[in-house]
Amino acid sequence: MRSLNPFPAILFSQLRMNVDVQQRNYIWSVRRSPAFMLAGTLHGLIPAPGASFFFQAIKNESYR
Repeated sequence: MRSLNPFPAILFSQLRMNVDVQQRNYIWSVRRSPAFMLAGTLHGLIPAPGASFFFQAIKNESYR
């Protein structure tokens, strides 16, 4: 009976690994999708106002 003990743990770890791989594949497919790329490009072209203000403040501090 002791020899059967590790089996569920091995099965569980295999199952968990499978779910992890599926999640990773899903994330990669989302990242590769055109809408996601377009959103990333737009985000790169149009910086957030908060970020530009933040960088401006850093620049002003460094000039002082």
